[in-house]
Amino acid sequence: MLIRKERSAELYRNICRELGYTLKRMLRRLLKMKTVTAFLFLLIGLGAQAGIDPEPTPPPLESLGGPEPSWFLAKGTLGPAYLFDSETGEMQGLLSITPWTPSIIRHPTRKELYAAEVHYSRRTRGTRNDILSIIDHSSLSGVAEIDIPDKIASLAFPQYLGLLSDSRHLTIFNMTPAQSVSVVDVLNRQ
Repeated sequence: MLIRKERSAELYRNICRELGYTLKRMLRRLLKMKTVTAFLFLLIGLGAQAGIDPEPTPPPLESLGGPEPSWFLAKGTLGPAYLFDSETGEMQGLLSITPWTPSIIRHPTRKELYAAEVHYSRRTRGTRNDILSIIDHSSLSGVAEIDIPDKIASLAFPQYLGLLSDSRHLTIFNMTPAQSVSVVDVLNRQ
């Protein structure tokens, strides 16, 4: 067992050393290795020599169009939000939001979604910044951000966001531990 570990460590050092050498020298080293390992390292070496772009191309964005009455949003506690069609059961899209987003709601007449989000400068800690994200329904991408007081309650309850009856003002529940409500004008973006 000890011999195998030493051999693996030696092999690893040799491969690391060889990465800077020419393909010819790498091939000489690969001939001494086992067949499967040699083949894998040969493919890696050829890919590096060919100048293959390591960045994958993102899939093309598709337009969803207007919201259908059968569509609904499902948000997990710490994950993204999903847009589903209740008639077909198919997922229509995925919303990238922070884990501290309490709720997402859809405007009844405008093709917009609203999410009150908490952002930290160091992902899970640091300076806190609360915003109301306005998301275009057809592309599921953000179109505007409105700064709000840094005190929204970040527990996952759908009642923490609400559109008033005029469909112009959005209320956001705050808790720091004092309870309050922030009111945002979504038409004027303030």
